[in-house]
Amino acid sequence: MPEETTTADQFKKLVTITEMAATLDVRPRTLRAWAKKGLVPMIKVRGFCRFDPQQVWAALQQSANK
Repeated sequence: MPEETTTADQFKKLVTITEMAATLDVRPRTLRAWAKKGLVPMIKVRGFCRFDPQQVWAALQQSANK
């Protein structure tokens, strides 16, 4: 099994809670609550919440299909 490597390119796609909330047309408070409940994946970077838009979209689609 290949080892997963971390590159700078992987981190370029992370967005702030404000940016992700605007993309989803929800309030940052709502997005934060979803992350806290585990409905969407969130990454902490130096104490700040960051989101991978592709992972968030996939999680929301999976949740909608349940």
